[in-house]
Amino acid sequence: MRRSAAAILGACAIATVGAFPSNAQIIAPLLEKHAVEGGYAYKWFDRDVPSLDDAQWEVASFFGRFGAFDWLTLSAEGGLWGIENDTAPYQPYTRWVIGGGATAPLYRAQRWNLVATVTYNEVYDHDESDSRFDKRTRGWNAGVLAETSFDWSGQRLDLWAGPMFVDDLIENYAWGLDDPITSEPETKFGGAAGAYAVLFDYISGFAYVLYADHPQLRLGISVRSRGGD
Repeated sequence: MRRSAAAILGACAIATVGAFPSNAQIIAPLLEKHAVEGGYAYKWFDRDVPSLDDAQWEVASFFGRFGAFDWLTLSAEGGLWGIENDTAPYQPYTRWVIGGGATAPLYRAQRWNLVATVTYNEVYDHDESDSRFDKRTRGWNAGVLAETSFDWSGQRLDLWAGPMFVDDLIENYAWGLDDPITSEPETKFGGAAGAYAVLFDYISGFAYVLYADHPQLRLGISVRSRGGD
């Protein structure tokens, strides 16, 4: 009975809190074999989640990508942050971000590539206050993207777009309960489109919009090495 009452009260309180964690996957084109890239990314999310009205959140992470082969690019991301909850300033959080992914070509024709990409990410917010409203999000993104590349004056621009499967699970641990209150967006499918630029061979950046319920912007900047055998 006590656990049930706590869960109900927790659900009501959670509905008023805006600092929900979210998935923060990195989506970018294939790298050349043995190319290495590392940088910083920031993402904005807006999902329709039952019992969580107007769920909007932001996530930052450091990321790295590696061209393992001509046919496989691997990625990893993570971060450790102290964050504040604007709607409840007495609840400071420590945030852990971890994730990874892979991209592989399905078909190549001159300047065009058709690639498959899959990413997994977890964000865990630990409530440092006595309230102990810990939050966790686990998410999968998977899609098939068509991409093309342009060169001008020694610089490079990639454009890409395609359908995406987006699966997020939000867990809220009211007062430190072992069994979380879970919520999941009803929308599982969407799309993504973006651009990836390489300047002077060693500076790269991306910007893309993932659409699932609402447009969601992601931005990133990084340094990279050239690929080679």
